[in-house]
Amino acid sequence: MKIFELFWLNETNKDVLIGIFSSIIASILVLSLQSFVNIITFVVTKKYVLFKLWRWNNPKKLFIVSGSINKSAEINSAILSGLDAEAAHRLIATAHLLYPKSEIEHVYSSNSNLFSPEFYKGNIVMVGGPVNNKCSQDFLKRYDSIVKFIDDDYQYFKIKFFEKLYTPNDSIDYGLIIRDINPYNCFDKSKHIIIVAGCDSFGGLAAAKVIDYYRDDTLKTQNKLFHTINKQFFKRKNYMALISCEKLGETVTNISLVDFHIITKNERLGLNYEPNK
Repeated sequence: MKIFELFWLNETNKDVLIGIFSSIIASILVLSLQSFVNIITFVVTKKYVLFKLWRWNNPKKLFIVSGSINKSAEINSAILSGLDAEAAHRLIATAHLLYPKSEIEHVYSSNSNLFSPEFYKGNIVMVGGPVNNKCSQDFLKRYDSIVKFIDDDYQYFKIKFFEKLYTPNDSIDYGLIIRDINPYNCFDKSKHIIIVAGCDSFGGLAAAKVIDYYRDDTLKTQNKLFHTINKQFFKRKNYMALISCEKLGETVTNISLVDFHIITKNERLGLNYEPNK
């Protein structure tokens, strides 16, 4: 009887151990399958493309710097609205989506320097061109020989992109995206900038749409920019992209990639330049 009980206990313990072991294996397989599905889902969604376009690695702090309009001596500045506000909103929302653990601060930069130059060495996304965004104006000086907004008393600003001049009109506008190591802090390669600007507000909104999360008429252009950047898959690349769009009421349509350039170290100019204090 005792031998039978001992045998029964041993068999029972064996069954328990087998059950525990089987549960562990099953849990590992389920987790592995779930992780695999998550990875596949991530890769085939727009979020993966956006990570490649923004290219930050979980920054602790990220500034979204919008422009603002100086109205009068009595009123120092007025926050932008309309297309400029929509462009800023899209990039703020995308930044929160891509980097949920980062501290993301939305600030303004006009000629009154609402965004202090002491923060220029951080991680910055600038929304708006050199007219209404002092921060963009200061950073764009670094790239003056390769891309430049030109005001020659024409109705709209023109843009010179690698020796070729592009002129907006009543129906067409151009936008610019720059993604680079922060040229004010080029020794710390973890600090980066993104500049999103336009010859007019339409071009700025079009450029913002190309690197935001909203699924609209920019998906084809966004994928084209992604594939252009990542022809050499394992190399991190900093880039400039010129975007065109058609104006449609108070929005834009037919957004497309016009030109593209990889930024090289030798093209970062004015490394001794200091922003206005």
